[in-house]
Amino acid sequence: IQPGPGLSKKPEWEHHVSLGTLFKLGLTSNYLRGVGLIIAFYFTLREQFMLEEVLPAEIPRQQMIEKGSFIFIIGLLLFGMFITVAETVIKYYDLNLNQFRDSLQVEMGLRNNTKVNIRAARVQMVEVNTNPLQKLLKLFTLKISLASSENDLEKSRITIPGFPPEVISEAKTFFFKKEIIEKIRIIPH
Repeated sequence: IQPGPGLSKKPEWEHHVSLGTLFKLGLTSNYLRGVGLIIAFYFTLREQFMLEEVLPAEIPRQQMIEKGSFIFIIGLLLFGMFITVAETVIKYYDLNLNQFRDSLQVEMGLRNNTKVNIRAARVQMVEVNTNPLQKLLKLFTLKISLASSENDLEKSRITIPGFPPEVISEAKTFFFKKEIIEKIRIIPH
């Protein structure tokens, strides 16, 4: 009996990214971007409401700057890490990768639930990225660029993080039926 259009088929293989893995991704991601968002938000509010720095006359300015700047920088970095972890968890919550006979299905997201079916014939480019900390944790990001009639390549790119090397290998095997020889490998200094 073939399943009807309302019934789902059983995937050939599947991978689920756990909440713990998403926390690891958030902690090892570029949290300076989160710090940049906080700073941009601060300056926007400051300009919008024309806030001026007012310091009491009895507190020496130099002493306050020396003590407060260290605490402020540490607090800003911790808050930036928190923002990045929260952003990662919200964006990639309940990330599932399922391979069916003719497509790879990606489902993710807490706020915006995204479900994409990727056919191997539409895949134009596959990138595998990581950073040194994520490499130690064996977490890799798969970026898939799909063939599209649009000029904007970013709109047709799907980024899926948090996969171990075995899942990356399975996905590459699905997209490219034969052995792939890497043409370009970029290694940082």
